[in-house]
Amino acid sequence: MKTLPISLPHFPFICFILVVLVHLSLCLGDKNNLSTACGALFNCGNITGVDYPFRGSDQPKECGHPGLELHCVDNIVKIEIRKVKYRVLAIKQDTWTLTLTRDDFTGDICIQEFVNTTLDYTLFDYASGYENLTLFYGCPPLGIPIPWQFTCPVNGTSYKNGFFELGAQGPGTCQVSVIVPIRTSFFYEIGVSFSPYHVIEEGFEVTWKVDSEACNGCRNSGGRCGYDLNMNKFSCFCPNQFSGNPTCNSSPEHGESSLQASPTVSPVASGMLLGEKYLQAFSLISIIS
Repeated sequence: MKTLPISLPHFPFICFILVVLVHLSLCLGDKNNLSTACGALFNCGNITGVDYPFRGSDQPKECGHPGLELHCVDNIVKIEIRKVKYRVLAIKQDTWTLTLTRDDFTGDICIQEFVNTTLDYTLFDYASGYENLTLFYGCPPLGIPIPWQFTCPVNGTSYKNGFFELGAQGPGTCQVSVIVPIRTSFFYEIGVSFSPYHVIEEGFEVTWKVDSEACNGCRNSGGRCGYDLNMNKFSCFCPNQFSGNPTCNSSPEHGESSLQASPTVSPVASGMLLGEKYLQAFSLISIIS
């Protein structure tokens, strides 16, 4: 049988098919990798067994919510919220609760950068039972003795006087002020004899707002919970299957491609079928020619 050479007009289409096959194969490989990588639990110091919506800094970014990245530094868990670093004292995933303390206040209240404690309220809320405490730095001589005084050097002023009061307040006659949350009952339990360092060191609780319920269905179907950074939403990573659905082996969500989520026909197989059909058609054209 006479074999005809591939005509030039068909060559670009063949290249296109090959590129599609390679791309689909790589995408499927990425999903498989995420299914494995996102299955690892975060363990650091006395905080263990943590997973979605958190992720460890050594995991792919898709393994957790972008605002819930945990760092392990010398067996101490840390998280950054609005450019302020915190130590994580406890994580209770059953109640969606974090216990945090300011990293810059560790061991001392004489800090270098005077930044208020502020949360990303799209991700967190303060737990009940807390109120603000204001620390004043670089204050002029107070004139009369008042409770809860301390001394700290402040750049730009010779004044080292400082004190703190309940409530969120501006610096007033002092150089700067910093607002931190404290447990309300702590202030009244200890009275005038406690140091501000100890009340800040105890930390405060926040609750996160990221819905973790969808993760249960994903896990039960054999998937790994993660986050779609492009769509900005929860994603379920499944072995040998494209994600896009809340669970593995489920029907595609509204508006999504059935090929993307099909559990029975993989993207590579679909591409191979497409390539096979094209080659059959091309052979027929060659014979006719």
